[in-house]
Amino acid sequence: MKIVYRSKIGWIFGLYVLLLLTMTVNTVFMKTTGLVIIFSTLILIFVLYFALLLIRTKYIFEDDKLVIRGIVSRREIPYDTVKRIVEDSKDPINYGIVMLSMDRIGIYHGENGYTLISPKNKKEATRILKSRCSNFILN
Repeated sequence: MKIVYRSKIGWIFGLYVLLLLTMTVNTVFMKTTGLVIIFSTLILIFVLYFALLLIRTKYIFEDDKLVIRGIVSRREIPYDTVKRIVEDSKDPINYGIVMLSMDRIGIYHGENGYTLISPKNKKEATRILKSRCSNFILN
């Protein structure tokens, strides 16, 4: 049975939207320099990127594998390759990875694979992973 979750949205996404709105208001209603217009355009590009992430990112729990769909990428993680699941992944090394939420699940798989996911219903997603992965360690 296929179960689909969208990505959770965290505070960082809201911060980008707030920055975009602030810079847009500044550009439209105040005298602006070329630098502000360039900065506003860059922020708009980032917000559009995050909007695409929001729309396109899905975690599909199929019978034999987890499929992660991004903007243009698709990653498949067979459940029998999962070695370890970290329910509350607050790994400071990976804070720089761009995601919609910092409330993530870490999945160690394959030889050296490590994937972070941030589904809306994290507890239910963890329960599904536990039930479908045969040989894993839970941290």
